Amino acid sequence: MTWLAALVAAALAVVLTGCDDDGGGGPVGPSGDPDAPELLAPADGAQIDLAELADTGAELLIDWSDVDGAAFYRLEIAADAGFSQSSLIYEVDVDSVDAGGARELPSEFVPQVNRLAINVTHYWRVKVVWADGSETGWSEVYSFRPFAEAVGVDEVLAGEITTDKTLSGDKAYLLRGGVFVGFDEPARPEVTLVIEPGCTIMGESASDGMLVIRRTGRIEAEGTASEPIVFTSDRANPGRGDWGGVIINGEARLNTGAEAYGEGDTGPYGGEFDNDDSGVIRYVRIEYAGREISPDNELNGLALQGVGSGSTIEYIQVHMNKDDGIEFFGGTVNARYIYITGCADDQFDWTDGWRGMGQFWVCQQYTDDADQGIEADNNGEQNTATPVSGPTLYNLTLIGAQGASGESDIGVLLREGTGATIENAIVMNFGEAAVDIDDEFTFENAWDEGAGSLNGRLVLDHSIFYTNNALTTGDDESGYPFTTGEFLIEYNAHNWTTVDPELAHPLNAAAPDFAPAGGSLALDPGNAADPTVADGWFEPGQYVGAFDGSTNWLAGWTRGR
Repeated sequence: MTWLAALVAAALAVVLTGCDDDGGGGPVGPSGDPDAPELLAPADGAQIDLAELADTGAELLIDWSDVDGAAFYRLEIAADAGFSQSSLIYEVDVDSVDAGGARELPSEFVPQVNRLAINVTHYWRVKVVWADGSETGWSEVYSFRPFAEAVGVDEVLAGEITTDKTLSGDKAYLLRGGVFVGFDEPARPEVTLVIEPGCTIMGESASDGMLVIRRTGRIEAEGTASEPIVFTSDRANPGRGDWGGVIINGEARLNTGAEAYGEGDTGPYGGEFDNDDSGVIRYVRIEYAGREISPDNELNGLALQGVGSGSTIEYIQVHMNKDDGIEFFGGTVNARYIYITGCADDQFDWTDGWRGMGQFWVCQQYTDDADQGIEADNNGEQNTATPVSGPTLYNLTLIGAQGASGESDIGVLLREGTGATIENAIVMNFGEAAVDIDDEFTFENAWDEGAGSLNGRLVLDHSIFYTNNALTTGDDESGYPFTTGEFLIEYNAHNWTTVDPELAHPLNAAAPDFAPAGGSLALDPGNAADPTVADGWFEPGQYVGAFDGSTNWLAGWTRGR
């Protein structure tokens, strides 16, 4: 057993509270092949408090003895002692890895807890596979039972919801593991989840709770300013990454193929219907989500995956997410009145051909952890893939966290071939720079080299950049027809780089106020573009930033730090 295994096994010992009724009194089934590994942890019949593990930061470690000469180990975890194919939760080869240049064969495995069933006995066994392809028989079989107590909830939601369901506004619900609404296959029946105003839905930290609206699923979550719908943590002292998040899978087009598969086992998304309708989310707050499901695989607060323009996304706050606040994976969905606070990675993110519209977007970074205000991509593998990302955005207020921690990076990062039209934005206080443009095709989206003029596929105009560490980063610009600075100052001729927009309290995390003062340059309609000219979806807002100085659309339903 490695020192790490020993450490985690010791942590597990704290939370093993006895023997399970099914597994007590010795291993289940035959004694096993004597050449197979010896099973070490968790102990046979262990009851494992996943909530305690989540609180201590420990992992559920499946551990067995090393066997000399093994090429790799085969591990099975199942929901019945017979290991029938339908009951298998894991059937995985634990293979050799390079560790510091030396070959090391791990004899341990950390399962994703959201794939386990709470209050259900699980069974596991291991065998050795040799270099010539031969193998031992299976080891003996051990059992363990994960449990977590649901406190302060009226109903536990788990597994699949395959018929219409309503969540009452006067009740609290718990998401236990992945809760999936509808079906992955587009030809299956539509299933609607209605969530009434005032409803509270908690993501269970112990089981990586998350809500996934599948392609035939539909969500009708219509809160109000006085009774918002709140998705939050089940922990008494919540923090970033306590649970998964909210994921919507639609049938709109992507540029990565006919369909893609979501991070964190959130299912397939994408299709051919850009006007696809996944439902309505209005006056909804999503807090303390973004659980890391596996290394480098963290969930966003709200993931819109191939979602179409028939859907309605309005008045959303994502607060204290561990990964991105809201991310658009392809599709054409539109979103307005969006408020992102304290997310540890990017506040807004798009990729894979998102072509929707956005208006009245605000973010406020916190000083302890942050990345970009906007991180915008087309396709990381093929920058020229079509359909090309090209959203149209008006009235943004992006506030960084410069100076306190070095965590705040770039206000608007445009890269990997994205296009965009961004008008009427305030970008201030970012720790590295206000704007950065990277990669050849991104520059080509702004400039037609043959014609020697702008081509209109990348625009950032009628905007204010103030108190950032720098206007641009100056990197990745050699060989292109212009620099990012020239793009902002000369080619987009209506930007201001030294003018204070005079926002009231933009850096106050507890009680922010993003309204410009009465005489602010931001409120002069002569300095702003008219969004209604771009499309009838846009609301009148001929001012710079997300607030007109008189109406605070955040009042009543959002929260501060």
